Amino acid sequence: MIQRMQKVLFVGPESKKENFLKKLQKAGVLQIDDYTGSKFNKSDNFVDTAKTDRIVQSWKLLKQYQTLADNIMHHNNKTDDISAVVDDVLAIERELGDLYDEQKSLESKIAMIEPLGNFDLDVIRNIENLSSSIIQFWEVSEKNYSRLDIPKKAFVIEVQNRGGRIYFITIYHKTLQIDKTSEIVITESLKELQYQLVNNERKQSEFKNKLIDFTVYLDDIHLLYLSELNELNYKKALGAMITPLDGMLFALQGWTSKEDLDSLRKLSGNNEAELIEIEPDKGEKEPTLLKNKGLGEMGQDLVLFYDTPSSKEWDPSTWVFLSFIVFFAMIMGDGGYGITLFSLLLFFRIRNRKASASTKRFLNMGMVLTFATFIYGALFDNIYGVNFFIPKGLSFPEFMLPAVEWINNFKGLESAQKNSALMKTSVLIGMVHISLSLILKVLRDFSNRVFIKPLSNIAWIAIIWAFYFWYSSGAQTSGLLQTTPGLVLTAGLGIVFLTSAGTLHPGKLIVGGLGGIYNGVQFFSDVLSYIRIFALGLSGSLIAVVFNDLAGMVFNSGMNIFLAGLLGALILIFGHLLNIGLCLMGAVIHGLRLNFLEYYRWSFDGDGRPFKPFSDLLLRGVAAKNQ
Repeated sequence: MIQRMQKVLFVGPESKKENFLKKLQKAGVLQIDDYTGSKFNKSDNFVDTAKTDRIVQSWKLLKQYQTLADNIMHHNNKTDDISAVVDDVLAIERELGDLYDEQKSLESKIAMIEPLGNFDLDVIRNIENLSSSIIQFWEVSEKNYSRLDIPKKAFVIEVQNRGGRIYFITIYHKTLQIDKTSEIVITESLKELQYQLVNNERKQSEFKNKLIDFTVYLDDIHLLYLSELNELNYKKALGAMITPLDGMLFALQGWTSKEDLDSLRKLSGNNEAELIEIEPDKGEKEPTLLKNKGLGEMGQDLVLFYDTPSSKEWDPSTWVFLSFIVFFAMIMGDGGYGITLFSLLLFFRIRNRKASASTKRFLNMGMVLTFATFIYGALFDNIYGVNFFIPKGLSFPEFMLPAVEWINNFKGLESAQKNSALMKTSVLIGMVHISLSLILKVLRDFSNRVFIKPLSNIAWIAIIWAFYFWYSSGAQTSGLLQTTPGLVLTAGLGIVFLTSAGTLHPGKLIVGGLGGIYNGVQFFSDVLSYIRIFALGLSGSLIAVVFNDLAGMVFNSGMNIFLAGLLGALILIFGHLLNIGLCLMGAVIHGLRLNFLEYYRWSFDGDGRPFKPFSDLLLRGVAAKNQ
């Protein structure tokens, strides 16, 4: 749920401010706001993030080598000077960067002179001295080689023709300049360059091994990072203070939840500060603090993924997650896919018992969604695209009997009738979902003492359902006003016209009324948008059947039994894995889309300001690690 917030002001003696600020940081229940006025002076505290950036850089670098370190024994003794470790890691990174540059240069030189062969430069120099001549190396295109203007007395040796390029040597009593060629200046032999390259790679390997050894400090570096962030946040909080009365007092303002007010009052005891509840500035946006447990906590992750609710809204977390479970299960549709993914997530959940709270919550969310998929697929006898009939005689709780009867009736339908029933069900789910959104909007408006405009939303609920019953009854062939749903629909449109503007001013009433009636187009398209639940579920089941049929054709093809079995198994495995991926994407993307677009459109304002408390990150990090 969204917590009720209170803006507060702390005033206390200058001598107590640092001790009081440390208490606030440890409590972690106050969001500090900067003073934006000009009447008082703010504390001047420069915040330098250079060290924090260096720590993050070293942590990211070591994280790349963590997987390589999993099966390697570390023999080094750990040091307590983590700052020195950060410096060493960054120094190694610079060394590796220089080695990478040197490696590229060496590889370029080797590629350039390798076609000329492996020779000793000292021998070349001796030949030049004994013959009083100059030996030069050249590269030219095959097309231009025969057109070169080379002195007749020059001795030319063609070394190699590679890829349309000719490499040759000239020996002459003076230095030559030959047009249309590239002279290859050799300062080191191929053997020397190859030796340097091997030595370079050896050094790279040594440095990488050092980085692998340093991965044992990943947790320590993370804690150092949190400690530095604490210091930065502390300095920022000092900078947010004002110092009235020539620095004799300090004053600090911020936001906290109403349930934490008492703890803050106790915190400000011992004459350190006085807590004063104040009103927010005109137009100031109140921060939003969400607190949920269980399904609501999982839904909270989904809600915050899209946007932060406004503090004046009602928390949509639980509704969003419950509806997402329904959409996900129906779009995936296959109980076999559901139990496969559930088993995989359960394995990761058991194996990662020490994972962060957010990771555990993500895995739990996945298990809820995939188990719901299994239940849905099992009820409708759809397991890996095959109908496995549920044994008769199973007992169900009394409240489930109507649903069981509906499912049994559904199984007896023809394929076209099943599709029609599922499509109708998808539309009904959309109508319920949008009606729920409108009801929440109406209740919220009434709680905010808005009474006219919400009547249009009540009317739209009546219109949506009246139109459905009017159309599905076949009464559209008769006059609209000759049916009860038709009368409700007509009266509802009249109410929409009169109440959409929220005022009785004639001009605004007409404009607002016409705009309100035009919303019918949006309602109609939103409701029909839920047909995607049926369409995506159907496409996934048909693809599963196709792969099953392909495998069956291979099994029955008459080929060698072992070859047929292998090929058929590969079709089944890769086909269903591909389909699981496609169904999973559709279930996540469209399941969330129906919440974030169709549902949110009518009840969610968003654009909230997330609550960011001034807290001890190091303390929170250690607590999360020990959970």
